[in-house]
Amino acid sequence: MRLTRNLMWIPAAALAGLSTGPATAADTGIAECDRYFAKVEACIAQKKMTPEEEKAAQSTVDRLRMMLPLARAPQGRSELVKRCEASLETQQKEDKYGCYAPK
Repeated sequence: MRLTRNLMWIPAAALAGLSTGPATAADTGIAECDRYFAKVEACIAQKKMTPEEEKAAQSTVDRLRMMLPLARAPQGRSELVKRCEASLETQQKEDKYGCYAPK
C-alpha cells in the first residue's frame, strides 16, 4: 500500500512547535482533508489493517496535518486540498477493507 507518494518535504522551520503525536479527528476547515482524516481514523478504529498498514496510514494523516499551517496562504491551501484529495483517491483505489468507499 503506497500512502506517501503524494507528500512533499517540509522544512523543519515550518514545523517548529507542532505536535508530533497522532492527531485526532478535528475540523480543519478544509473539507477534503477532514473527509480523508475521518475515513482513515475510522478504518484504523475497525482494527482490520495490519499493524504496518495502520502505521503507514496514521503517518500519512500526521504528515498532512503538519502541513495545515501552510494552508493559511491561498497557494498552500490549494496544494493541501490536492494532496488530501489525492490521498483519498489512492486509498479508494487500493482499499481492501471497505473503509474508503466514496459517498
